[in-house]
Order: sequence, then C-alpha cells, then structure tokens
Amino acid sequence: PAMMILSLLVMGPLLLAICRYFLAASSPKRPTVSNFFSAFNDCLNACWAYLWQCLWTILWLALFIVPGIIKWLSYSMQFFLLAEYPELGARRSLELSKRLTAGYKWELFVTVLSFSGWAVLSIMTFGIALLYVVPYYYTTMAQVYRYLKEQALIDGRLTAADLPKKRSAKTSAAKR
Repeated sequence: PAMMILSLLVMGPLLLAICRYFLAASSPKRPTVSNFFSAFNDCLNACWAYLWQCLWTILWLALFIVPGIIKWLSYSMQFFLLAEYPELGARRSLELSKRLTAGYKWELFVTVLSFSGWAVLSIMTFGIALLYVVPYYYTTMAQVYRYLKEQALIDGRLTAADLPKKRSAKTSAAKR
C-alpha cells in the first residue's frame, strides 16, 4: 500500500513533466530543463489526473481486457492536454482526451503497438535502449497529440471555447 501511494504521488507529476518537455521538444521552440521541472508546480493537479485516469482504466479493465485497452487509448492524451493547458482539471482533461481520440483509437493502437519491437530490444539490453526509446516514444506521442488536436478542431469534436486561453509571456511574467 505504501508503494502504491508513493507511485500515485510521483507518477502524475512525472508524466506531466515528461509530456510538457516533449510537447515543447516537438515544437519549433527548444525545450529547457525548466519545461520539465515546471510541471512539479502543478503537482496536485497531476496527482489527481493520474489517480482519476488509473481509476477509470482499472474499472474498464475489470470488465474485459479489450474495453480496458480502448479506454486507456481514450485517456492517453490527458497529460498532453494538461501540459499545454495547466488550467484544465483532472476530470475536464480526461473528458477532452476522450473527445480528442474519438475515431482515432485504431490509429493510436497501431502507433503504440509499433513500439513493441523497441520494448523487446529494451528488455534484451537490460534497459539501456530505453535511453533512446523513451524520448522517441514521447516525441511521437506529442506529435500525435498535436495532430489529434488539430483534427478535433477541424472536425468540430473540439472547439476553441473548450480549451482555456493560453497565457502570453507578458501575462505569465507579470504573475511571477
């Protein structure tokens, strides 16, 4: 139980930090170390998001494996949404993730499955290959997120009103 609680407290902020860093890495601007560590400022939000996502995934997996995998794919963009829009809460980001991935679960599944060879290679190299695979995976998923968001806005599954307004650099600096 103690490890489970520790996992819930660490994994949420860590996932948010990774998604925020690789979202910046997949854009024209260069990521910085502060991109990574700034996610720990949203620690509570990240913990709730991770707990909420785990809860729903486990509940769906309890039914059957296939619905659980489908729902896991539905929820897969939650932390990228939180990385780009920190104002979203756990529930709202999960809802928007479902809308973002609607109609694209098969493509997401194939994308995730395409990394299975890399997973085998990582096992064979006792984890050394993870130094390459993890950044490759998260950069790919950041690009998938950008594509899904763009398509959702075009298709009308998502509107600009659904997403919080991004803060300008001047506004962010003034708040500090």
